[in-house]
Amino acid sequence: MAQCKFCDRSGFLLSVNQYGLCNNCATVISFEINSKLRVIQESIDLVKTSKNLDTRLSRADLVIQLASKIVDKFESKGIMLMEPSATELLRRYKEGRDEIIKDSIEEEYKKASTKSEVSTTAKTKINPLSKMLLKIQDYKSQLAKKGSLDALEQKINKDIHAIQLHFFLDDAKKAEFKGNKKKALDKYLEALYFIKTDKIDDIKQQDTILNIENKIKELGGKIPS
Repeated sequence: MAQCKFCDRSGFLLSVNQYGLCNNCATVISFEINSKLRVIQESIDLVKTSKNLDTRLSRADLVIQLASKIVDKFESKGIMLMEPSATELLRRYKEGRDEIIKDSIEEEYKKASTKSEVSTTAKTKINPLSKMLLKIQDYKSQLAKKGSLDALEQKINKDIHAIQLHFFLDDAKKAEFKGNKKKALDKYLEALYFIKTDKIDDIKQQDTILNIENKIKELGGKIPS
């Protein structure tokens, strides 16, 4: 005896299609599924093609929302009308949300890094990288897997630190080259203070610290205790 998977009607005279639906339910459900599928497909396309991270995430969330409704209302009853199934889409986009954030942030970092490299002052080199750090902070809270952006965040902080130290030492070398020992000494002392008060373990910077201290001694200065 046939029984409709959705309305639970049954009877010897009731006919159901290959999905286990009676004619009435098949028509209504087909319309509802197709309506949702159009929005899902449009959203999937935008997730793949949009350059805007917020747009990609909002559309991924819409896929999750609509797929979840189809799972709860139909697939939970064994009514499988989609390929891939809404259950598969739900799994794929829940798991893939972090990748959307990570891939987009990494792509923006490449652009920021290029912009930093071609800049000529400390400020213009650091600004695009600092903006990336702020962006990472904005999106870290949205990650399902906390820590996915930690490695990139550490790399950017390291890049910024290297730029700052480079300009301290470059100013010192320029002053030394021009014979301005007092200014050179001041700049080397500033560089030493910077490196001694940063968040990086001094042991990891021992060679740089020794080189700066030797320069300070060569210029007649004293190493602060």
